[in-house]
Amino acid sequence: MLLVILTVSIFQGCKKEDADYTSPKEEYTNFLNTRNYFFSGTLPDSTVLWKYGVDEFQGGASSYPVGTDDQAQKSLSFDLVSNNDLSTSLEITTPSYSTLSDELFSKTLAEGDKEIGGKYNKFELALTLDKKRYTTNGDQTNSTLKVLKMEKSKDEFNTDIVLVWFKVDCKFYCTIDQTSFILKDGYILAGFMYNL
Repeated sequence: MLLVILTVSIFQGCKKEDADYTSPKEEYTNFLNTRNYFFSGTLPDSTVLWKYGVDEFQGGASSYPVGTDDQAQKSLSFDLVSNNDLSTSLEITTPSYSTLSDELFSKTLAEGDKEIGGKYNKFELALTLDKKRYTTNGDQTNSTLKVLKMEKSKDEFNTDIVLVWFKVDCKFYCTIDQTSFILKDGYILAGFMYNL
């Protein structure tokens, strides 16, 4: 009898663990259905949710030529800037990519893990908080940046954009002193204009 009770208890315990398991795709379902630019995450002293909108944050996109004319390389950036405090912002910049191929979509913004670091070589993120600028240009051991989804689209002005859903956990370093902090459970929906 004791053996039967023990077997049933173990079976029920395994069943409960299976029921509690949430696949990564299910975990991101609400985020992946979002269409408005935004940034959310946990900072050491608060949790932030910055959303694109008239009374909240404005979005912007830029394109930078990189290298020589023979190489025809480019880097793209996207930023969210607070309408209430223009010194509060998020910027994400892509590594440089060849404009002579489909590298932007087949490699740079393709789904999967990406490298975080300094501008143009890796993905660089920058946050401005309390008039201090922080970047990911520094040691990123154990940091992760993942493209969960990428989709070509059009913005409200019928301009070609590519929407990219990022998941990020990384370290930010202050550009004017030695302070740093860790961003946990960061989610970014960015819109890059690639035909500028």
